Amino acid sequence: VAVSYWHIALSRLALRIVYTPLITALVFIYLTRALRDNRRIDWINTGLALGVGLYMYQAVRMLPVVIIIGLLLALVLRARSWVERTRYVVNFLALVVIAFAVFVPLFRFTYDYPEDFMRRTSGRLFGDSITQTTDDDGNLVARQPTLDELWSAFQANLPVLTQNLRNALLMYHWKGDVAWINGAPNKPAFDAASGALLVAGLGAWLAWMLRRRDPALWLIPPAIFVMILPSALAIAFPIENPSATRMSGTLPEVYLLAAFAFGLLLLGINRVFGGRVGALLAGVMLTGVLAFAALANANTYFDDFRQSYLISSKPYSDAGAILRQFALTEGGYGNAFLVAYPYWWDHRAVGIDGGRIDWPNGIVSRDEIPTFLRDAALRTDAYRLDVNKPLLFIYSPDDVDTELRLRLWFPGGLAQPIQSYQPEDTYRIYRVPALGESGFAAFLDEAITSED
Repeated sequence: VAVSYWHIALSRLALRIVYTPLITALVFIYLTRALRDNRRIDWINTGLALGVGLYMYQAVRMLPVVIIIGLLLALVLRARSWVERTRYVVNFLALVVIAFAVFVPLFRFTYDYPEDFMRRTSGRLFGDSITQTTDDDGNLVARQPTLDELWSAFQANLPVLTQNLRNALLMYHWKGDVAWINGAPNKPAFDAASGALLVAGLGAWLAWMLRRRDPALWLIPPAIFVMILPSALAIAFPIENPSATRMSGTLPEVYLLAAFAFGLLLLGINRVFGGRVGALLAGVMLTGVLAFAALANANTYFDDFRQSYLISSKPYSDAGAILRQFALTEGGYGNAFLVAYPYWWDHRAVGIDGGRIDWPNGIVSRDEIPTFLRDAALRTDAYRLDVNKPLLFIYSPDDVDTELRLRLWFPGGLAQPIQSYQPEDTYRIYRVPALGESGFAAFLDEAITSED
């Protein structure tokens, strides 16, 4: 996993998604101890990890199912008497209490806002058209579907599940996530070497677990299947499956299987040849496989993923650099504005790349420019408009009307096209010299009066 591009790409998302493999690994570590030794402290630690994990990505919500499967396996394979079975159940209840105690604040939110808590899940199962609607102003608002509507939608989407499961299982070797933000589109999560080891590891693991009554070993295969479901159950949106993020709960398990096969391979080489020769050949194999995997994953991450990301993402960093330079050398962050345009940029992203995560100057409509500037001049915080400094407007190259308005209101300004680092991504800026108190008042009087 150290040379895997999958987990590196996830870690660069800077979202709570990245904690899913960590939480899953912690739960499995403590749960393995709990299933084997049935010590209460291990069950409590599992509950703590689960309770914290429920604040992370939605895929973690499948871990309680994994834990219940583990308990059932322990009752069948490990417990020899009713006394032992009772201890397992009591310790499991301790896990539930601890996990729920940690979960209580989020449970209160779930109780108060069940639609918000379940929106993503219900939307992927039933479809957004069932769980939300559009009001008279064009805003998306939640709606409470009936049970009949939910059941009908689920039945209509259910035939997709088989195909989704197939595609999810193929993510490791054949075709991966199509979303450019999660990784190189359509690239499998595993390189050729790791993928081969995964297949071999699964076979070896099945043979090993069948020879032992160890619930921790028996848990791995069903756990992988359960943690695939957050992606496969997107039956209303099969295009989102397989998902590198929703299936990240399988990352510790599948790499465990690959590492298991790799370890057996190295031990086999050492055993067959023996002595220094065996150790040397095992070392050569170790180095060779890791080098091959590292080069393959580096190519996927630094070449395929990078090119796809550059082509698909917006040049926010480019505009952010202009915003930062303007703010530090000319007008300040309060004197720069981004005028929205349908299906165009988000001003918050420009602000983040410009050095201010809370930059508020996104103007929703060109008609609101005069009133927005008026209100900005009345602010008392760091984003107050200073009328004695220049103004900067960032807007879409397709927004001809906004440029006409700016030229009308600020005839002394200068429009300038900006070519970003991507040839097909351009935008425009409009620079306005400092208006001064009288000039700003005249602008407001003319612009707001003409609108009235």
